[in-house]
Amino acid sequence: MRAFHRAYANKPHSDWARIPPREWDLYHDLYSDRRSKWDSVPAAVLAHKLITGFLNEASPATPVQSAGASNDGVKIASFGCGRDMLFEHALVDEAKLRAVGHITVDAIDVHTAVWTTDEAKSTVNVRVHRANFCSTAALKKLLLPGEDSAQRWGDYDFVVICLALMSQDSFLHAVMSAVHLLKPTGKILVAEVC
Repeated sequence: MRAFHRAYANKPHSDWARIPPREWDLYHDLYSDRRSKWDSVPAAVLAHKLITGFLNEASPATPVQSAGASNDGVKIASFGCGRDMLFEHALVDEAKLRAVGHITVDAIDVHTAVWTTDEAKSTVNVRVHRANFCSTAALKKLLLPGEDSAQRWGDYDFVVICLALMSQDSFLHAVMSAVHLLKPTGKILVAEVC
């Protein structure tokens, strides 16, 4: 993993889309092996906190119940979902345990992942997109279609960034992209290692 990070950390995030699939799979295999030794997985912790803290229907200030909430439920953009889509799977598992409204997740990464779950039994709808989440223009075109998308606020309640800011330029660009996608009352949830 260190060799992978040394090779790509100083490159712009847009170069990550050019990582050969074999190297990408090797990286995720090594990451999965290392993750199996962790006491807790940040993606699962974020999903739990999002469901129990922000979307808990017992709380009067939740986006699901707030006056400004969309009838479509809560919208989440997940930056850097990775091959295993850990946050998305953890969110589905958490939603099964608690009474939450409908949640739509747009999972975005430079390499596509395949979403597999029994969505018929879930209140979480996951859509997977191949895009550079550090490119505000690309994300707005993909997720906020329409002529006025350059001027308006986004319609996302949350942007989740979990262990996805691996290139040197990614933090600033990812946060700028997130700000453009969020509603004025939206929140950015970040879990990263230093």
